[in-house]
Amino acid sequence: MRKAANERLNKGSVRVFYETQTTEAVALACNWLVDSKQWDQHLRRCTAWTMQSVLYGHASRIHEPDRTIEAYNDFAKRISIAAYPGTHLVEFLPWIRHIPGR
Repeated sequence: MRKAANERLNKGSVRVFYETQTTEAVALACNWLVDSKQWDQHLRRCTAWTMQSVLYGHASRIHEPDRTIEAYNDFAKRISIAAYPGTHLVEFLPWIRHIPGR
């Protein structure tokens, strides 16, 4: 995976993505002008679509909600919550790790 990502995202290949980045930047600016209160959602959408376009070659859907992007954001939110210190009971009661899971 690292080798494949390095081949796709090295210094020489960045120029290929200029159009994709420009398109997403314009869409981000338009979305901010239309609805500035949800700036964080617009930024997440822009970032996710830029990466998806660059890595997988999918065309951007600027005005359509996408389940893939929602799944990415949901996954990132869950990982963030799970990473908080004290989130898991086993951190406070270490003996719980010896209880078999269901």
